[in-house]
Amino acid sequence: MNNVVVFISSGVGYGHAARDLRVIRALSRLRPGLEIEIASYGTGLDYFRSRSIPCVEIETPGGPRDLAAVGVAVREYLAAAPRPGLVVTDEVVAALPYCRTVLGVACVLLTDWFFSDIGRPDLDYRFNLADEVIVPDLAAAHRTPETVTVPVTFTGPIVERFPAPGAGAAEPGPDPRATPRPPLRVVLGLGGEPGRPVALRMISRTLLAWQQHAGPHDRLTILARPAGDLPAGAPALLPGVHWAGLVTDPQEHYRKADVVLVDAMGFTCCELIANGIAVVGFSDPRISSVFPASFGRRVEHLERSGLMATASLATEPARLWQLLAEAAERGSAGPDPVAAGLVRWSAAEDIAASLLARLDAPSPAREGALTNGR
Repeated sequence: MNNVVVFISSGVGYGHAARDLRVIRALSRLRPGLEIEIASYGTGLDYFRSRSIPCVEIETPGGPRDLAAVGVAVREYLAAAPRPGLVVTDEVVAALPYCRTVLGVACVLLTDWFFSDIGRPDLDYRFNLADEVIVPDLAAAHRTPETVTVPVTFTGPIVERFPAPGAGAAEPGPDPRATPRPPLRVVLGLGGEPGRPVALRMISRTLLAWQQHAGPHDRLTILARPAGDLPAGAPALLPGVHWAGLVTDPQEHYRKADVVLVDAMGFTCCELIANGIAVVGFSDPRISSVFPASFGRRVEHLERSGLMATASLATEPARLWQLLAEAAERGSAGPDPVAAGLVRWSAAEDIAASLLARLDAPSPAREGALTNGR
């Protein structure tokens, strides 16, 4: 049996690499001795290397968002990589045809969207080149296209329990008995690309609310470095504001927060909810229009279920402050989302076990595949 797994992680943002690393570690726990080669590019590569995880660089001179160039680079990488028994690709669809028609190996696609979610239903057939499509997202956010005929499994977002707070996190505020009201501890999380224009607008909106409404004992931790190109009128330096930089352990900060502000389109909100942490997500037409339609449906489902609140990038500072205060007051006192049947989460071990079963299954014959080596 071929005991080699090639794991290709998307190079756009930190979210894919973060969940992939959890699955990779679960694979190693379930099957010690399994040989796993990780490959990525862009911020995915940065994520693995910042955590000292060996990762092969897929060289993409045009950048991580040049999909044509990424496709060429992925095929070149697979041509030189160790011959695997299984390829797992997180939203790098370009790997599918090469695995099927050239390598003749099983390939599992992890994805949060179908092409129809981005207005291209005519391309959904490409997913049929995978042996299985795993969607680590809420089933309520998706509509499986009729043209996708391979098995599609909705697992729910991959979450894990955050570690107990340690010394690396932002310090808590003073004793609430010494202040007229308990101090509000807010964390603004921006993912792996805090310099994006939309992330800068999130920072700006938060700082304006902080400038106008924060008390002397309130604390705001921003998981980014001070940006000189913030929108006009946004003060970068304010009392009680700590710029923590791009950290490798955001969970440490989240656990000490009363409420966390995030981009609602990402999966950090799901992890926060699963860990009983109050969350307010920035959601706005200017954000949602550049994401697959399923992302917006996920946010709507979570908000309708009372598991998170959302704010627009045009939300007035007083209203944003009110949302933060209300979310902090609710805290984790709401219904357990799993017990209430509102959402379904998954663990990395669940995904890993499914991948190992696929690795162990007899390899199907591939029409046109070069099954006897290169």
